[in-house]
Amino acid sequence: MQPSGLSADVQALLRRHGLLQELVVRWVRSDLVESILLSEEERKAALEALAKQLGHKSVEALTEHFVAQGLDLEEAIWQFTLPQRVRKYSQEQYGPKAEARFLDRKADLDAVVYSLLRVKDPGLASELFLRIAGGEASFGSLASEFSDGHEKTTRGIIGPAPMVKAHPVLRELLRTASPGEVNPPIQVEGLFLVVRLESRIPAVLDDTTRLQMEQELFEADVQLRASAVLATLLKPAPLLTTNA
Repeated sequence: MQPSGLSADVQALLRRHGLLQELVVRWVRSDLVESILLSEEERKAALEALAKQLGHKSVEALTEHFVAQGLDLEEAIWQFTLPQRVRKYSQEQYGPKAEARFLDRKADLDAVVYSLLRVKDPGLASELFLRIAGGEASFGSLASEFSDGHEKTTRGIIGPAPMVKAHPVLRELLRTASPGEVNPPIQVEGLFLVVRLESRIPAVLDDTTRLQMEQELFEADVQLRASAVLATLLKPAPLLTTNA
């Protein structure tokens, strides 16, 4: 399995501009869902949505526009409905594996609410930690006054947010922290963080999360197949030998 029509010169040009890998990934993604067909109702709905997105009052006006401009309407429909085809393919191929994927990823999918205060000075971070831990001042008031991050405007409150969106160092702290307990400062990318976990919100395998797991499995498969195609494309040509 590999894209056809890519000459050595074209491959070299794509590599030079860092586009070969992206092209192969896009090709593999499209190739996998090639067999996914849309019903007449789905096609009609896609045409109407595409017409609306492009500012046309009707499907007829959309069709006339494409004909007048010499554009390929079928290709436009294909690109417009690609996410829909990916969803259908992912559900068909990876639906049975979604629960196992969810269980593997659950620790990162759990949401958290936490209080955060970020400063550049380690001495100040330690002082603020002691003031909060000792009950001398509230986390919110100190975050509003001293924090260098956007949490300054939310009195230090972050979330609810998926655990996976946190910096790896912060994520590890949130995984083991006890709710309500302020933690000593940690350093993350040049800043010193004072953190207090407020609550954990366990992830559930609802329809939205199941779809996310199916599409994550799809994209993982795409990357694996794309790597194999790239390895074939980039394999050095065998040296020709001649008999003496």
